[in-house]
Amino acid sequence: MVDLYKCLDVNKDANETDIKKAYKKMAMKHHPDRKTGSEEKFKEITEAYEILSDSNKRSMYDKFGYDSIKDGSSGGPNVSPFDIFNSMFSQDSGIAEMMGGMGRGMGGFQNFQTNMFDMSDIMGGAMNNPLSDMLNNKYRDNNNNNKIIKVNITLDELYTGTTKLIKVNKRNKCKKCNGIGHDKKDEIVCGDCNGEKMINKRIEIRPDLYQTSSYPCNSCKMNGYILKTECECSNCSGKGYTIKESKYNLKINKGNIDGKEIILKGKGDYIPEINKTGNLIIQLNELNHHKYQRLNNDLYIEENITLIESLCMDYYKLEYLNNQDIYIKIDKLLDPNYIMIIENKGMPLLVENENDIVYGNLLIKFKIKYPYNLDNEKKIKIKEILGYENKIDVEDSDTFKMNKYRLIDEEDTREDENVQCMQQ
Repeated sequence: MVDLYKCLDVNKDANETDIKKAYKKMAMKHHPDRKTGSEEKFKEITEAYEILSDSNKRSMYDKFGYDSIKDGSSGGPNVSPFDIFNSMFSQDSGIAEMMGGMGRGMGGFQNFQTNMFDMSDIMGGAMNNPLSDMLNNKYRDNNNNNKIIKVNITLDELYTGTTKLIKVNKRNKCKKCNGIGHDKKDEIVCGDCNGEKMINKRIEIRPDLYQTSSYPCNSCKMNGYILKTECECSNCSGKGYTIKESKYNLKINKGNIDGKEIILKGKGDYIPEINKTGNLIIQLNELNHHKYQRLNNDLYIEENITLIESLCMDYYKLEYLNNQDIYIKIDKLLDPNYIMIIENKGMPLLVENENDIVYGNLLIKFKIKYPYNLDNEKKIKIKEILGYENKIDVEDSDTFKMNKYRLIDEEDTREDENVQCMQQ
């Protein structure tokens, strides 16, 4: 007695969703086009699903058994299992994508097979196994066809723009064999598929119903031909490409940024599987500058100055990018807690028209270096100039003298061993 529930590996109280999930899982596993597939098993699970997914047929089966369905009491299963499979997976975009687009508007599963495998002519006849490659999406992602290299560039070069000589070792199409890895005269028409690349096979669904399906020819790996022994191209050793160094003068416009991609179309590696040369993508890798830090399109720098400079300086000479010097007019006292902003002296913003280019700002933080020692004579003069007067009375108080000191971080709360206090 046929047990349809056991066939789908579900319980008798399984709902419609459980039955659908079980069928999808088992149909994927046992489909004839899979390595794990079985025509007989595929027909059995499809028939089980066709009956159990129909409430009337399922009720008839539960009450009277499989024979009541088989005898035609409820019409019997009269739909091709491939049609059921095609209909099922065409509704599930995720599964259909995994199956390489199986059943999506291709005129049924059989037509899909024919159309898909005919694409080998379009994509080049040198594929080792187009079915496997397509199902694994090996060549579907265009990024896989591109050659990507990184080019180091300095902040100075990004400020002014530059031209770099790029040397790239890349695959070039073999001119001797035209990229196929052998001589055309060494091809022998496949005897199994007669050069058609596909083999037609007739599958019996029921005694009165047949399904004709096309399968890839394994003998020639869907090339339509087999090769004579030891006939590889002597120039490329059968790979279809040779390695050669290519040189490019790469223009890098001012205002580019780290990670920017410059695409050279058709200048990448030759890919024999699809008879196509991919793109060469240059990724800019900005090197750290020894003085300046880039903040988007602003430039940030910290400069050390003396106390007297912070109080009296009129002009400040700053070493700028590309070893240039710029002079900054100082018209106020320099506070170490503030940042000076020089407009339009930052990095350029990349635009289509260089005449309309916009620059960021230059941000300068001055760090004041105070003198370690100051004699009494200088102190007196400074007090007179600044009008300073010590108003603290210490005649009747204990005082302490600091012999040594060191700088500590703001978060450093440890006792400073270099600081000694002595009571006077």
